[in-house]
Amino acid sequence: KNDGDDDGNLSLSDLTVSEESDGDQVNIEAAATSRKKSKLARRNEKGETPLHRACIDGNLKKVKSLIAEGHPVNPRDHCGWLPVHEACNHGHTAIVEYLLDCGAWINDRGGERCGGVTPLIDAANCGNLDIVRLLVDRGANLMAK
Repeated sequence: KNDGDDDGNLSLSDLTVSEESDGDQVNIEAAATSRKKSKLARRNEKGETPLHRACIDGNLKKVKSLIAEGHPVNPRDHCGWLPVHEACNHGHTAIVEYLLDCGAWINDRGGERCGGVTPLIDAANCGNLDIVRLLVDRGANLMAK
C-alpha cells in the first residue's frame, strides 16, 4: 500500500476522512474554500481577473461559473475597466445581459484613466448596437459624460 510518503503522490486513503477525524472535514472544506478564493482573486499583468478574461473571450459559460463560485461582478483592472466594459467593447450581448442581471454597474465611468467611458459609450464606440439597445432598455444614462 502506498501511503503517499514515498513519491509525493497521495493515495485514496490520504483523502478519506474517517469517523475519528471529523474535525479534519472542516479543515478540508476550509482549504478548498481558500483555494477557490485564491483562484478567483488571481490577476494577470493588466490586472484583469478571470471574469475580465471570460468577458473578453466571450465565454458565457465561464462567466456564469465564475459568478456562481463567488467571483465579484464589478472588479476593476489596472486601468479601471470592469468586466461589463469588456463585454460591451467586445460585442458579447448575452454576457452583458447576464452581468446586468447579476448587478453589474450599468453607468460606471471606469477608473481615472478611462476618460469617463461608460459601458454604453464603449458599446457605441465599437458599433455594438444590440448592446447599446440592451443598455438603454435596462436604464443606462444617456447623458453620462
